[in-house]
Amino acid sequence: MANPRPWFRVHNEFRSDPKVRMMSDTDQIRLVLLWCLRNESGDLSKLTHDEIAYGLGITTSEWLRTQAIFLEKKFIDEDNNPRTWMQRQYISDSSTERVRRHRAAKKKGASSAPGENASKQEETTPAPPKKAAKAAKHSADPRHIACKEEINKYWKSRNKDEMPWDGAEGGALGKLLSASPDLTPQRLNQLLRNRYLSEVTHSDRPSKWLASIHSFANGALDRFGKPKGIPNARANSITAKSEIAVANMFEALGGREHNHRSINEDGDQTNRDPWDDVPQGGGGKIIEGTTSPSPAGA
Repeated sequence: MANPRPWFRVHNEFRSDPKVRMMSDTDQIRLVLLWCLRNESGDLSKLTHDEIAYGLGITTSEWLRTQAIFLEKKFIDEDNNPRTWMQRQYISDSSTERVRRHRAAKKKGASSAPGENASKQEETTPAPPKKAAKAAKHSADPRHIACKEEINKYWKSRNKDEMPWDGAEGGALGKLLSASPDLTPQRLNQLLRNRYLSEVTHSDRPSKWLASIHSFANGALDRFGKPKGIPNARANSITAKSEIAVANMFEALGGREHNHRSINEDGDQTNRDPWDDVPQGGGGKIIEGTTSPSPAGA
């Protein structure tokens, strides 16, 4: 009986079998062609030597020589059929029977009562797990908004542009608050004041320096990250006045309206932004509170 499948198995051992490797390349090819002929015809005993030779594309004399080699190595039997052919060409991977069973089961399920089929499915199919609540995109810490406002005040004191704020800043602030459970907006305000008076790059995005904000816990730092030294009594007075000016500045940016006035070079009173009252680099004069200085004290 001919094999209905247009293919057959060739096992990996064909490459390493000593009996195969000891044959010439020509005989190895003829052995594979003989397997093809067996798969097509189903039984080589029904074919004559001439028909087998024709199927292999060789002369009859060449086939008889090749047949002798195959018999000696026990690749074929006396009827020219490959030995253990049926054991190696099993039909377990045939999909015909599997498809037949599937269709029969599907047909049986369709003919059963709808309620019965649904109840069986409910019994065997577990309920899908409920989706977990979506994690909050921003920090749920109640201090988050107030601390962000303090950072914005600091930013406005040193930069003209709008403060950049996206996921990087929000994440950095969230990590800071998580790592510092005792940090209050008021304490953060003090840390930002110390940073304001420090020799740092004030235009850096908050996400770059929020993690190190506690470096300013004991005061302002110089450009080397060391506490800023106080060279003389006058500098000490200037620093104290600077801190008062920074406090007034933060209060003004917090929503209160202050009318800061000063004397210009011509002696006229002019309105000034509260941030202008803070000396840059530790020098300059300090104008405290909202009282206009007299011309004599200018």
